[in-house]
Amino acid sequence: SLSTGSLSRNAIPMQGLHVAGTVRKSFYDIAAGFTLPNQLFSNQAFDQLINNNSNLFNAGDFFAVNATRFVSSVIVGYGEKDKNSISVESFYTGRSWQDIRKRNPGQQQLANNLVFYTTPKRQPNLTWFGSFGHSFSNDSTPVSAKRTSALAYSSGLNYQFPKLKSLLKVFYRNLGSNYNGWAQGIYLQGAKHAELSYRQTLTKRFTFQVRGALDNY
Repeated sequence: SLSTGSLSRNAIPMQGLHVAGTVRKSFYDIAAGFTLPNQLFSNQAFDQLINNNSNLFNAGDFFAVNATRFVSSVIVGYGEKDKNSISVESFYTGRSWQDIRKRNPGQQQLANNLVFYTTPKRQPNLTWFGSFGHSFSNDSTPVSAKRTSALAYSSGLNYQFPKLKSLLKVFYRNLGSNYNGWAQGIYLQGAKHAELSYRQTLTKRFTFQVRGALDNY
């Protein structure tokens, strides 16, 4: 699969190469290949909705991929990943295999995100994270309309309660009406998503989680 994007926390399936690792205080995640069309699930709006919510019914396994297209992703960052770090994500959606064979220009999109994680020294149980993204495409949408509507951002908090063995998560995401996150597993544009979850560990074998989400399309 491609790299997992910070705005979607999903990764679309593909056939190709995927490498990830660390070099001292830096980390990287690079992938490239062709998508695998999934004929088992449709690409209707309902499927896209539950995919972006990643709820208990599908756990993020519904992908609206109905064409073989070239895709690539590059994530480069510095610091302790998911704790104190800053990184840049780049997702490219290229032409379909048919367009490549016929030498047609086809549709192409590029989305770039800036991501940060910070954990204060005085509050080691608290982690604040966020991302800011912008996408580009070669479609017919006027450039003036893309300047602001192609933006996207998200922010969230993770707070651990060691004594209670619990974790509280808060997350919010706002996608512009022209932000194209197809290579990140985002199939709905112009959507707002907020969620709150609480996970409690009672024993080594028993953990329960409560989660609520609010979406605006």
